[in-house]
Amino acid sequence: MRALCTIIFALALAAPAHAADSLRVGIKSSVNAVVPGPDGGAWVAVSAYPTSRVVRIAPDGRLRSTPLDYLSLGNGGVFGPDGQAWFLGGTGITRVDAAGSASNIPMDRVFASAFATGADGTVWVSGETVRRVAVDGTVTSTPLAVPGCAKFRASAITRAADGAMWLADPQCGFVRVASGAAPVVVANPRLDATKLVADLQGGVWFFSYDGPGGHIDAAGRVTPLERLRAYDVAVAADGSAYFATGKCFLERVSPAGAMTRVPTAVPSWHVAFDPAGGLWLASAARVQHTTLGAPAGGCDDKPPVVRITPDPSKPVSLATLRRQRGFKLTVREAFAIEGVLIDSDADDSIGRVNKAVSGRRGGTLRLPMSARAIRRVGQRSGQRIVLDAGFRDREGNFATVTYELRARR
Repeated sequence: MRALCTIIFALALAAPAHAADSLRVGIKSSVNAVVPGPDGGAWVAVSAYPTSRVVRIAPDGRLRSTPLDYLSLGNGGVFGPDGQAWFLGGTGITRVDAAGSASNIPMDRVFASAFATGADGTVWVSGETVRRVAVDGTVTSTPLAVPGCAKFRASAITRAADGAMWLADPQCGFVRVASGAAPVVVANPRLDATKLVADLQGGVWFFSYDGPGGHIDAAGRVTPLERLRAYDVAVAADGSAYFATGKCFLERVSPAGAMTRVPTAVPSWHVAFDPAGGLWLASAARVQHTTLGAPAGGCDDKPPVVRITPDPSKPVSLATLRRQRGFKLTVREAFAIEGVLIDSDADDSIGRVNKAVSGRRGGTLRLPMSARAIRRVGQRSGQRIVLDAGFRDREGNFATVTYELRARR
């Protein structure tokens, strides 16, 4: 009987053999982070306006949503030492337990911080100092004196396999802090790191939004992956690193450095493994709990195609802007847009749009310019206007456009 119960429990923790959505969010919401739990469930941070939320996905697939006023973008979340998921917000750290109950630890200046759970049972939050947050909410600040670095501010942090903490600063390098020891610069390749994850040997894998990813071993040997463009990274039980590419595949890098592509059923921007070997994948719109090698057909990673009139890549007449009251933006599928027009000389916004079109065939929205803004542009010869817009479709694919143009009379 005990053996049967053990088998049933193991099956409950195991990920499904085929890819199926565990969560799909609306077109004006975006998945920001996935934090797997040891029970086979996960917490998903979902950013939206005006209210964000954390969605708890239970091991049996049930969903529980916890609304939050604010979630810090780009910093992900961590599984805390108290068994809850920890997220950075506007007023500090928000913890959400498996039942969906939230609690806040007040902290200031955490917007652009990186954080990770340390071997000492606290969560390390980087900034101008390193702050260690205990499960009872006690915050202890410690200046981080890094040799040869006048001002250290970590852009990424993680706990290595040997328990040491690694931190990365684009100017000062990759720093290792062992328990009770002073910080040591392991390597300084002048590479930015958006995220660090531990390998199995005491080193780290890393990636950057602005450059290549790579690996640094415990001895400081740096292996950059020049052709890699990634948005997240996770390490499997065999030591291989899996980089999310925003496309319908993961880049697998073996411990020896061999790179292969692994097809996925969603264009993955987030990747994580759970303790049972299950694979969590997420685009901005969809979350899946699956396994390596699961069927990956039907994936769509094509960004929305946008038509803008008048064409901002060509000279634009004030008469056309006046007649249209701005720019028309057309997409032939459901989409959401955040766009802005900026008067470059005045450094001032003169038009803005934040809307969605939910119909399957899409439609047209206007990035508006008021008559007053058009007159102001026309009063100055050679006036520069910047059009900057981001578009998202139902699959979570993005398209961004940026134009600097001069309106003519």
